[in-house]
Amino acid sequence: MRRYYTIFFVLGLLLLVGSCQEAGSMQQKPAEKLFIDFFVRYLAEESQLKAQASFSKGISPDESRPKQIAGGVSFQNSGMVERNLQSKVIRYELERESEYIGDFPFQFKADDGKQRAYNLKMTPIKDFFLKGDISISKGMTLVVNGGLIKANEQLVLLFSDDENRAYSITLTGPAKTIEFTLSPEQTAPLRPGPGKLYLVKRQDNQQENEEISLVSSIEFYTPAIDIEVVE
Repeated sequence: MRRYYTIFFVLGLLLLVGSCQEAGSMQQKPAEKLFIDFFVRYLAEESQLKAQASFSKGISPDESRPKQIAGGVSFQNSGMVERNLQSKVIRYELERESEYIGDFPFQFKADDGKQRAYNLKMTPIKDFFLKGDISISKGMTLVVNGGLIKANEQLVLLFSDDENRAYSITLTGPAKTIEFTLSPEQTAPLRPGPGKLYLVKRQDNQQENEEISLVSSIEFYTPAIDIEVVE
């Protein structure tokens, strides 16, 4: 009888060890991936282009470490400057005067030795104008030339008065027209009198698979125009 008890005991131990090993394998940490952040900003009045790229590797953005790219990173076929920011972020930067082209390709060599290329695109704001007054009590109508605002894009109206008080209104895509009518509730915080208005078109994108998680943003700033806000 003891012999059978011994056999059952050994079988139980084997089953317990097997289940523990299976549970341990199920609790393994997820595979690491490469986190990429691209940013492009263009100031139309100064014809100034700025691009940034940063990389980290880990299981999540919060549990990742800065990643240095062997051979560096290029933007629009120009090498970017590598900056190590207090050993917390490795950022690749490029800044120069340039026309707005609309295509923003980033390239770098991955750990497997293959070239990786990511091309960001956004149409610029060609010009904009007001139809009628900017009225605190009646709202305003704005026409923006440069294509329709897409679902992943925003249009930010930045107002400032003669005392440098600032106010912004954000319009989100997708838009069916290039004409935007703002309600009195949106213009109510403005103050009557002279001021300035400029627009920012912003595009945000995300891309993710088993190997990478990429976020990117493009911002286009128009020159400012003189405005007059009425009651």
